[in-house]
Amino acid sequence: MKHLILTLFLCVFLFAPSVFAHGDEHHGEEQKVSSSSNAEVIANVLRLDDYEILLKYPPLLPDTQTSAKLFITKYETNEPINAALEVEIERNDGLRYQVQVEKGKFPGSYELKFPALEEGKYTVLAKIISREKTNTATFPIEVKANSLNMEQKSDENYALLALVALTSILFAIGFYLIKRITKDKLDPSVELR
Repeated sequence: MKHLILTLFLCVFLFAPSVFAHGDEHHGEEQKVSSSSNAEVIANVLRLDDYEILLKYPPLLPDTQTSAKLFITKYETNEPINAALEVEIERNDGLRYQVQVEKGKFPGSYELKFPALEEGKYTVLAKIISREKTNTATFPIEVKANSLNMEQKSDENYALLALVALTSILFAIGFYLIKRITKDKLDPSVELR
């Protein structure tokens, strides 16, 4: 009985994340930035000629240096592209800030260090220099004060954890009751009324 309950409990926690996974990678239209974000990561994807460029970073807070990642692949094959990369951030009034760029652990990946920026809207200019050509990818970004209170985020996590725990307990109780009832019906020493 304990083994079955443990198995059910593990199945709920191991297989639940697969519900949130997605299958095929969606390629956006050429020259348009598609963005997705949650409370922890913002991802911008851009198709530029034969390249697909992905920029990932956490929400940008005012006056805080931030790490980001940039990935460059061939659009058709997702093959990583190793190219020289120069990155700047441009404010709406034209002022530019240099971004520190280092090659990442994997081919086609780069580690970026965004400087501390004031609150406002900016454009990331990523100049990709390969053997064949030079292209500049542009990504809009916004630096703003954190609007999601950390207590609210924590409360949401606890609510999800409580829901999963309650569901697991109800499954275990239901299974125990079903097993108990069927055992009692099959056991000749138990008198049925």
